[in-house]
Amino acid sequence: MSNLKCRRGYLYLLSAVLLTAFTLSLFVDVIPPHALTATQIEVMARRIEAVFENNGALPESIESLPKLPGYNNETTDAWGRQISYQNISDPSGTTFLLTSFGRDGKPGGRGKNSDITCSFSYDGKWMCVRMKPLAHKKPPP
Repeated sequence: MSNLKCRRGYLYLLSAVLLTAFTLSLFVDVIPPHALTATQIEVMARRIEAVFENNGALPESIESLPKLPGYNNETTDAWGRQISYQNISDPSGTTFLLTSFGRDGKPGGRGKNSDITCSFSYDGKWMCVRMKPLAHKKPPP
């Protein structure tokens, strides 16, 4: 009889733990991967801008970017892939492009697989010219 009571006690304890875990999971906010990647692109942009302000030129690559205290200084997107950095050659040398190729890691795509890109330009202050999924055009037949 005491063995049965012990089993019931474990069953009640297990039920309480599972119910508590389920209830807590309802209150946990989950950041969508596209939103997390957009934030990561903004942090990378601030790091690139710091290099520009110190050196008067954009960095050649993102490997040597300075760290920003209190921020995630990774150069990867929410799916763990490297965010693409391009120093775009324009007359002023003050435009760069940051791109994540979305969930599938391939250029193009729709929905959760869509690319996330932002072109940053300097005109007295840094501005993101566009931050949206890219709509890749199909090559002509």
